Amino acid sequence: MAKHAARPIKATYDLATLGARTRLGGEVATASSSVKVSSHRIGCVGDRVRYPDGTESKIVSGAGAALTQQGRPMAIVGSATDNGDSIISSLQSCAQVREYADGDGIPGLLQPGFEVPFISGESKTSR
Repeated sequence: MAKHAARPIKATYDLATLGARTRLGGEVATASSSVKVSSHRIGCVGDRVRYPDGTESKIVSGAGAALTQQGRPMAIVGSATDNGDSIISSLQSCAQVREYADGDGIPGLLQPGFEVPFISGESKTSR
């Protein structure tokens, strides 16, 4: 069996779960994805973060085109919220998005407002 050279990794991002923590003390409070990792549901762009004082913010960036659910990027450690906060930890570290140093980058990675490109044959209303 031939050995393959390891690709240089630029960055690794854990998928953000329900209960993931933010820099300002918030916690991911909704996870609309049906995907579970280590029995924790994964959040997506548009899901909510709740703070100890009861206020909420919305996740506005994520894995870009690398990983989506129903047309929305999945949330990752590093995802931003609409109040300037960001996700800093997740309840799982098994599932990750990797960005390779020798690649072109991931379209929309951590880019607020990124929309997943329309795929021919896919209904926009099903997103």
